[in-house]
Amino acid sequence: MHHALEIAELVEIICGHVAPSEELRRRKDLNAPGDRVKTFSVDDEGFFNPPEIYDSLRACIHETSILPNLRSLDWPPRGDGLLKHVQLFLSPAITHLTACMISSKNIPVLNTFTLKCPHVTHLTIGADWETPDAIAPISRLVCALQRLESLDVPGLDANALLHVARLPTLRHLCLAAGVAPLPSLMTLTESADYFAALTRLEYWAPECTPALLQMIRRPLTDLKFRSGKAATSSVVEPFISALSHHCADAALQNLWLLIHPIHADNLDSYLVGEEILKPLFSFGNLVSVRLAYPVGFDIDDAVVRNMARAWPRLEALILPHHHPHHLPPIRVTLAGVYSLAKYCPLLERPTMS
Repeated sequence: MHHALEIAELVEIICGHVAPSEELRRRKDLNAPGDRVKTFSVDDEGFFNPPEIYDSLRACIHETSILPNLRSLDWPPRGDGLLKHVQLFLSPAITHLTACMISSKNIPVLNTFTLKCPHVTHLTIGADWETPDAIAPISRLVCALQRLESLDVPGLDANALLHVARLPTLRHLCLAAGVAPLPSLMTLTESADYFAALTRLEYWAPECTPALLQMIRRPLTDLKFRSGKAATSSVVEPFISALSHHCADAALQNLWLLIHPIHADNLDSYLVGEEILKPLFSFGNLVSVRLAYPVGFDIDDAVVRNMARAWPRLEALILPHHHPHHLPPIRVTLAGVYSLAKYCPLLERPTMS
């Protein structure tokens, strides 16, 4: 049978035997290697995809889980229908859980996560479809977890957002709001101590950033923002102003802003110059800056000198553009490069295009 050798070896490694038998179905082998497995990751390229593997493993389940002491499970396969097999590996001991979903057919599996993995502290749910149907079950799962330290999901409803905002343990939050927009924050009280432990924030909608940053009282060290749609300079300007107003100058170390490429005629409306970038100069402890903008930046040697003097700890500066017609023409010369070398002695990755 195709894959027979690999299947037999895999079952032997995980469950402690090569092939299932009636006797092994009836009793639990306390010395099974699966009891000692703490971390398990499935190959994203599909090695673990033949259905025979899951049939053999399902016949060998001891009690409720193949790996009862598993702490970390990474399940990235993107084939439709594969996520249902993740239930074979779930256990109450799991604290780190990563799963990738490709269609709404897999939504019921999220309810299984809620029942079988109540102690998850690091949760990542990847979704490739744009449908609001996923947000409700993801939000229910998140609301059932009380010890979250890291959360990376397509989006949350208002109740789930409020839940994670009140968690005293959450340090990293990523919301791919290009899939699910941020819920209304108007009902949240300004006096509450939201996101008390948060240090890293990733979000996919710069235009909604001011409202989100108003909830965060703790100084952030890492900010990463993406836009799933083209954002003109009129959108970027209030976003950057919000950063300078709500973020502690001394705390921020890593800043990423990635704007979706555009194919439009009014390229002038996307230009970003020094006046828009200037509020960022107050973050004197920045170590890494990546500002990817569709048509580039309207900067010259003087602007680069001001950047270099404002960010003396800089190790990486990346200013690429995504449009084939850079506007305006590049005006940075060797004098600008010299400023970076003079004022940023730790800089190893200067990129301006």
